[in-house]
Amino acid sequence: MAKEFEHKTEMRCNKCGSVFWSRYSGEFRVCACWHTSPNGDGGCAIDETEHYCRWIGSDFEIRNTKGEFHVPKLVALREKD
Repeated sequence: MAKEFEHKTEMRCNKCGSVFWSRYSGEFRVCACWHTSPNGDGGCAIDETEHYCRWIGSDFEIRNTKGEFHVPKLVALREKD
C-alpha cells in the first residue's frame, strides 16, 4: 500500500502574503498574485513530490524546521544532455 504524501515545504509569497504547499505529490500550486500580476512577473509557485521540490519565482520565503520563514539558498539544476 502506498504511503500517503506528506508535504515538507511551505512557501510564502512576499508580494501577496499567500502561504501554500503541495497537497498531494506533484501538485503545482501558485500564490494569489500569480495570475493577476499586471506586468507578468508572476508571484511564486511550488511543485513537491517525494523525490524533489521545485520553487518558482523570486520573491518568496520557505518555512524551516523551526517554523520560521527564510529566504532559501537557491540551486540551479539542469537536465543531463
